[in-house]
Amino acid sequence: MSKTALEKALHTLEHITPLQSDCGALCGGLCCKGDDKTGMLLFAGEEERYTAHACMRILRQDGRSLLVCGGSCERGLRPLSCRMYPLFPLLYEDGGREYLKVIFDPRGTTCPLLRREPQLTRRFYKAVQRAGKQLLKDPEQYAVLKDISALLLETMELGSALYK
Repeated sequence: MSKTALEKALHTLEHITPLQSDCGALCGGLCCKGDDKTGMLLFAGEEERYTAHACMRILRQDGRSLLVCGGSCERGLRPLSCRMYPLFPLLYEDGGREYLKVIFDPRGTTCPLLRREPQLTRRFYKAVQRAGKQLLKDPEQYAVLKDISALLLETMELGSALYK
């Protein structure tokens, strides 16, 4: 049985982390403490993985599924967005062509890693890039990646407009 694009992307990031050490120690695990507006957006097929876990809730926002964590989970259960955080493989258009570029997720304003100290490992960056490329191969995952990318581009445009 061949693995799906989602399974491949999850596996790519299963044992790779942003730092050589526990990055949650820098901020007290802020990205693991969601509320009704803060959580990890789910990719196609992920929602079914979390319906039976008491420490996690799924919310619907603007047609998207958002997983809100209660503060701790089994590392193997983390959704793809969580495994990639604080990076994201952004899908964007330029000159009529689509490109994939790994960026810092603009929604993670409280993450100390966004200040680039300490430095993220190159291995982590490359794994997020590979996961993004794997998602592009599946029409359903491609659609989700494109949707989240549009949301992030809108967030970045709004942020830059505020600071002009």
